[in-house]
Amino acid sequence: MLPRLFRSTNLFAKKNSSFQGLLSSSSMKCYFHNNQFMKAVNMDTLKQLRADTDAPLGLCRKALEENNGELDKAKEWLRQKGLQTAAKKSSRATAEGVISIAQHDNKRAVLLEVNSETDFVVNSERFKQVVEECSNGLVKVENLSKREYAVEIDENVMNNEILENKSIFDNQTIKDKLHELVGVLRENVKIRRVKVLENKDTENVQLVGYLHNAKTESMGGSASLVLIKSLKERDVQTIQSLGRQVAMHICGMTPNYLTKEQVPDDVIEYERNMLRKRLEEEKEQAEREGKVFKERPKDIVDKMIEGQLNKQFFGEYVLLAQPWVLDQKITVEQFCKDEGVQIIDFVRMKVGEGLQISKKSFAEEVAEQAKTN
Repeated sequence: MLPRLFRSTNLFAKKNSSFQGLLSSSSMKCYFHNNQFMKAVNMDTLKQLRADTDAPLGLCRKALEENNGELDKAKEWLRQKGLQTAAKKSSRATAEGVISIAQHDNKRAVLLEVNSETDFVVNSERFKQVVEECSNGLVKVENLSKREYAVEIDENVMNNEILENKSIFDNQTIKDKLHELVGVLRENVKIRRVKVLENKDTENVQLVGYLHNAKTESMGGSASLVLIKSLKERDVQTIQSLGRQVAMHICGMTPNYLTKEQVPDDVIEYERNMLRKRLEEEKEQAEREGKVFKERPKDIVDKMIEGQLNKQFFGEYVLLAQPWVLDQKITVEQFCKDEGVQIIDFVRMKVGEGLQISKKSFAEEVAEQAKTN
């Protein structure tokens, strides 16, 4: 007995001679014989594949159709599809993202910047799940050779020690997880930076983290880690509370260095030259406007430059020299003296910091996407 669809088709063909000719053609007979559009997909298997991979429903159905309904083969088909998709989308700009923070007891903590093309993907549960898995796996890795990893600094080291490190997970690397994620979300997703802070003195120093603009308990727009030591007897909770205040300050004021001594000499010299140039421009402007400009002795000029260097540069980029965020009348260094604590080290990270986004027209974006699809 023919299926209902075929019975209806035959009745229609009897009354329509032109359709009857089409139905009797060799190509159509072959089509019906192979039963291509009647391939049955087991709904339980489809639901299981969808639950296991979180891939779009249509793609799950296609995976099962291509692999005769076998679940494991369908998963592998989706994985390979994801690798191809990741390769196609790898050149797309990733301007959105999150900072993920993970801590392993009082020993070690990591900050991870993960970028995507749109904020919609950043807010998806699958994206958050994979990012959390990556950061939680990475924080347990001991003896990483560097404190900071970034694609812009050294892509090879980033790949070897972070993305393709086979010791983080049993059967996968972080790169594998990202490729699968790209296949599911259909957007480019990249890990751009990793920062690691190790606590070498767990008995006397507390490792404290802070997350700003949080999307989850472990992801947000910016984050900081600080190592803080109490110079007098205190309970751990009190030290951590003070450390949290410092970490909040770091997120808000974005320092680059802990002390003035950590600033490279060439950076300081560059800032001095810029300040000196600014003073020279004041003289040139006065001469152009026909005003009298009183020359200053060299020692006075040098003192002015050092004063502006301390206030404008060190006061902005050096943590201990910055005005304390909760009381602008004192510096962070004075706050530490008053509270009897010492800041040992810190790291911080903010989404998109230093990232250069190329602006393209809509037509350029469409043309570029057409080439990769």
